[in-house]
Amino acid sequence: MKNSVPAYIFSIVLLFLAPSVSKAGYFSLGEKSCVWTTNFTDKTNGNEFYFPIAFDINLNPDFSFYGFSQFGIGNYFSTQSDPNTIHVSNLSDSILGTELRFNNFSLPALLNIGVNFPTGNTSWETEEITANVPVIFMDSRYHGRGLGVNVMYGLTFPSGNTELGVACGYSYSGAFNTGTIGSASGDDVKFGDSYFVSLSHVMTFEKNKRQYLRLSAYSFLPTQLNEQDSYQPGLNLNGSYSWVNPTGLSIDVGAQYFFASKRLDLSAGKLAQESNAYYAPKLYLIPTVPVGDLELVGDFKYILPNDYPLSDVLHEGGGILAGFEPELKFGLDGTSDLKVNAGYDFILHRDVPANESGTTFTDAYYNMFTFGATYEVKL
Repeated sequence: MKNSVPAYIFSIVLLFLAPSVSKAGYFSLGEKSCVWTTNFTDKTNGNEFYFPIAFDINLNPDFSFYGFSQFGIGNYFSTQSDPNTIHVSNLSDSILGTELRFNNFSLPALLNIGVNFPTGNTSWETEEITANVPVIFMDSRYHGRGLGVNVMYGLTFPSGNTELGVACGYSYSGAFNTGTIGSASGDDVKFGDSYFVSLSHVMTFEKNKRQYLRLSAYSFLPTQLNEQDSYQPGLNLNGSYSWVNPTGLSIDVGAQYFFASKRLDLSAGKLAQESNAYYAPKLYLIPTVPVGDLELVGDFKYILPNDYPLSDVLHEGGGILAGFEPELKFGLDGTSDLKVNAGYDFILHRDVPANESGTTFTDAYYNMFTFGATYEVKL
């Protein structure tokens, strides 16, 4: 886990901030399948199946609560250096939270509190490394970790068709054990607590068209491995622009920049600053076009190589992701919908070691296919 940036930390807070499908909320059941292949000689194929359940209930216009969990099945096929095929299945961690809307300083305010309950398999994310798609392109789709608490507070400054938003947040991550894998005993891990601040500017136009500008910064306390500071991600800066057109082309474009992290210096017995940032800047573009009940979604990501030389174990070559995921919505009746989607992602990962000694390198590519369906009931 030495290179892990816990990007999942604020997903609990942000997962249900989008407007509900109805004033009273919704309840949904779903299924999602992921299958991938690769040309990389030391990591072969895998597949995953998930069955998520989610709800968002608005008890009144100013108070709602939400929840999310999923059952997962994962199959990660053998590598050449480790011929063991791994099969895992378990409930993931579960999220419960609440959102309060009120006036503060005579301004619209929001308080969101989410709790991550450790109902998942804490060894899953270690076991899946044998064949998973690199996390620099795609976060793990399964989480089994310790108790977590996320809090976000935001204020809105409205003026005509313009709104300025200011928000801050805190995330507590509890300790967990990675679990016994084969003959190896697990490690006690505690991801560092995290903080963020954000600014957003929203303009509304005719026919409900909207423009968003967002800036945010995330900072992290040290991650501990067996009660010793092991790794501390550097400051993370994000900027994005979004144009939302309910009847035409919408786009979301943005960039992420990572400052150098701190890693454990074994000779000194403490954290030391990286000579370069391991995580290089990322750029992304997500276009969306509705065609009747069909929504066409693209996903493009470019990750720059970092500044470590090719011979350094911390060299990361970056790469590209290009994906396409259409979703078709069927209105079953006035209170329920069925959404069906299928997607394809092509991932090119640059400068991957082609042998265990790390003396030769290759470009690895992945083909990921996804299929899913969600049944949603408006409450």
